Amino acid sequence: MPSCRSTSAAKAGTFKPLPVILASGDKTFTEEIKKLIPAVRTVTTREAIGSSAARLLHPDVVKKERQTQIKAALKDLKNAKPLPVQNPIEFVLKVDAPTRADVAMGIPGMKRVDGCTVAYQAKDMDEAYKLIRVIYKYLQW
Repeated sequence: MPSCRSTSAAKAGTFKPLPVILASGDKTFTEEIKKLIPAVRTVTTREAIGSSAARLLHPDVVKKERQTQIKAALKDLKNAKPLPVQNPIEFVLKVDAPTRADVAMGIPGMKRVDGCTVAYQAKDMDEAYKLIRVIYKYLQW
């Protein structure tokens, strides 16, 4: 499943196709968004080294790299692309425990993929985004 941040970029692009010129976040996110939008500039801020630990880049290093990448992105606007979105939107969510998947199955239209994975087909990105936000909020305990 795409990260919440790439989902937010997709949602923004449904109103009017807006180019994504810079994406910043953890290593997994920056690698994922680069596959979705090859022309996007990225700044990695941290890398996961465990389920509850990450190797962080110093904030000054991140700030400097963001400034560099923003300047480069603005000079290269002609190559900026929106995140492609095609309806309907299917998202797949893998949770860490079957109990959480059980809770998600209370949502009408949710399908069980396996013990810890559920899937949903939304009519558009607006519906998918709203449901993903609810799931992230209520499947954490």
